[in-house]
Amino acid sequence: MPTAEQFTRACAGQMGYQEDPAGSNLTKYALIADHPNGYPWCATFLVAMAETTDLDVPGGVAHSAYTWTQLGAWRNLGLSSLHPQVGAWAYFEIGAGHVGVAQAPPQRERLVAQPARGRVVFGVAARRARPPADLVVEAIASPLLDPTKSLRLIETSTTVAKWLDAGADLELDVIPTVSRLMARRAEPVRTWAYFTAAVREAAAQRLAPVEPIQPAEAFDGQRSQPYARAAGGRPRSVLAAMASDLSRFSGK
Repeated sequence: MPTAEQFTRACAGQMGYQEDPAGSNLTKYALIADHPNGYPWCATFLVAMAETTDLDVPGGVAHSAYTWTQLGAWRNLGLSSLHPQVGAWAYFEIGAGHVGVAQAPPQRERLVAQPARGRVVFGVAARRARPPADLVVEAIASPLLDPTKSLRLIETSTTVAKWLDAGADLELDVIPTVSRLMARRAEPVRTWAYFTAAVREAAAQRLAPVEPIQPAEAFDGQRSQPYARAAGGRPRSVLAAMASDLSRFSGK
């Protein structure tokens, strides 16, 4: 099985190839991928490259030339993410859709280069990806979070991928939150939904905009001094005003 880098190099090696005749969408990749020819072929291209490099791609992805169907298959398997990695299949959620391959893990702020509408979702294929729920279980290493002892944990394992799709970060939000809750847990966890509210809260707090610091207002020397002037309008000190009031209340 190829590494992510080998797969991306194979894809890059096809740069410059053109459909023939121009504008026909007829390519050599359709035959390799066993897809119908003459259709937009971005998804077909990746399936064909997977075939030529012996990349293990789920059937629901490999059998479709339609980007939205492929993306749905990744999601159903819990293998979609908003966090790119080398070799991931990058789906643009806009219009008829588009898919490419990530050659390097870009920073989040660089994703502004994507279309004005929609977003980029990554299907993790180039390495035999482990579901994110497995990564959390491994990181927590608690006998109270053990899918081998709870069928419901297995059935709800895609919940973790949904957290990531919604903007949570595995390292910054999910693992710390699950670890914190498990530290207080005395009984086995039966479903990943147990953590959902806390993970969402952690992600929301991390992503919340920072409130700007308000500059201090200039002090004019008289505001907030209720005793700054006597009844006749003449200025007098705060201490003098307080002394006067104390004398009045004490009967002196």
